[in-house]
Amino acid sequence: MSSSLIKTKRAKLEKKRRRRRNRASETIFECSPSGPCVPCQYSEKAKYDFSEADGTHIDKALRIQCSTLYRHRRERLKAAYFSKSRNLKEVERACPATIDLAQWRWLIYSYWNLPKQRERSEKNRANALSKKIRSACGAKSIARTIYELELEAEAGSNEREEENEATNASSSNATTSTTQANGDPMYLKLWEKTKRHKNGKFDDEAEIKYNEFKKLHEKEVGETGADNVSVDVAYEKVLGYRSGYARGLGKGHPVLSKDEKKGRAELEVTVVQLQNENNTMRAEFEHHKAETLRKENEAKKKQEELEQKLKLIMEKIGLESLT
Repeated sequence: MSSSLIKTKRAKLEKKRRRRRNRASETIFECSPSGPCVPCQYSEKAKYDFSEADGTHIDKALRIQCSTLYRHRRERLKAAYFSKSRNLKEVERACPATIDLAQWRWLIYSYWNLPKQRERSEKNRANALSKKIRSACGAKSIARTIYELELEAEAGSNEREEENEATNASSSNATTSTTQANGDPMYLKLWEKTKRHKNGKFDDEAEIKYNEFKKLHEKEVGETGADNVSVDVAYEKVLGYRSGYARGLGKGHPVLSKDEKKGRAELEVTVVQLQNENNTMRAEFEHHKAETLRKENEAKKKQEELEQKLKLIMEKIGLESLT
């Protein structure tokens, strides 16, 4: 696999991100020195409008990320300023300059110091200490790791296609089957990336699961000649099923039900799409209804005008008795 091709793709991606950040930071408006006019405001808002297909996923991802960042900030503040042995008044006086004093007081007296919150904090701490499998990917999200592995796989497939084009058809087929049989699947690479620590070792439980992933891979290759098991299915087989959460794949990952039907996340997307379609149809119906009413009123008005003209004409020629 060519590492130069992967580096080129990552460099292009980073260049696009820098360009996007630069565009987002431009707030110069020629229309007014005091701020943007109405058209400019709409054009600025349009940059953050997403399509119906991708909008739900992006909106959910942004909400999860913002919630995570907010929670982590609170955790860092609590670790730096709050403790059981420290006097609450001292904590209040140590309010950071970047935080409003009223909000700081709420954090101390109405959140961190509540008995219910203290009990939850102790339970979460015990759960964290009892974890048998620790993450080894640091601050990088599992979704980002999956994306990078997909880039590597794409670069590898492009390289194999170029090699196959340079050889005849028979050697091409042999090379492809060997690569599929001998290459590690995505789920095995992902487990290594996220669970193998810098010293090259797994935690005891993580190593057991790693061996189970390898057995699954060997079984698929032995039975079908190639491993086509997806990451979601492989993780569910090895780590087990949990309703509403994809084990080992991080927050926000789409979850399938036990029978591999759409899970809650996918159903939420479907519900939003159906609601949008329903709103569109309702708007069209209301538009047609208003248009029909308008045409009826115009027809009625024309009929009244014609009757009035006919009455005037009949009065002029002395035909009142015929009306």
